Amino acid sequence: MKQLLKRVGHRLLDNDLNATLKYRLREFLDKKHVKQKWCLYDIGAHHGGYARGWAKRYPDDEIIMFEASPLKEPVLKSTGFKYFLKALGEQEETKTFYESGSTGDSFYLPSDFNKNKSTISIDVVPLDKLVESKGLRMPDLIKMAVS
Repeated sequence: MKQLLKRVGHRLLDNDLNATLKYRLREFLDKKHVKQKWCLYDIGAHHGGYARGWAKRYPDDEIIMFEASPLKEPVLKSTGFKYFLKALGEQEETKTFYESGSTGDSFYLPSDFNKNKSTISIDVVPLDKLVESKGLRMPDLIKMAVS
């Protein structure tokens, strides 16, 4: 019965590439993630939704979130996970950051950016320098949602 349901599920997923990739990734991770504690870097954490979902599936893992927007700090703090309000980039520099208060925050000026949104200057740091300076564990998996 389980095999039959699995085959039906695969057929239904064939028409939805995102669902197929998500299902296959979950299957792959479950096979690889056997009896060991992983370290996940959630880069572009936004409100920590991905991290919370990961923690439900793999509760013993270490999760470290990275988010550029200072507006997200209250929500990230409430997750209980380690987080850094840092923009990550190739080199240390200060850049203009466009905050829309949603998932569209970016270094790139959005076409629909209006006066209700804010522009701030933020410091950018390379991930390897941040990891070294904070003594962070190297990740087993990195999730990135960045622009």
